[in-house]
Amino acid sequence: MKAVPHGECTCFPSVGFNYIIESYPSICGDCFVAITCVRAIVAFAWTFFVGDWVMHGGAAEPFGVFGMLMGVFGLATIPVWFWGKRMRIATANWIPEGTAQ
Repeated sequence: MKAVPHGECTCFPSVGFNYIIESYPSICGDCFVAITCVRAIVAFAWTFFVGDWVMHGGAAEPFGVFGMLMGVFGLATIPVWFWGKRMRIATANWIPEGTAQ
């Protein structure tokens, strides 16, 4: 079994951020705030809830659940890769008037 080197994992957030900047330049600041809030919620959940979860059931289940969630979100990038342009066109009306470039 091959471990994922640290350098390969650190590029993933940069790829996502670049996609947001290039796809929605007029609202990328709002997107970054939303991303930061979600990260803070996950960090809070990890420190607040998972400690007890690990103490009662062991580490395998919580790490498996979070690994499964990361896998699901990772697989969700495949449709974006193929149909991202159509998705951006379909959501273009959601951007406030006068902010699109």
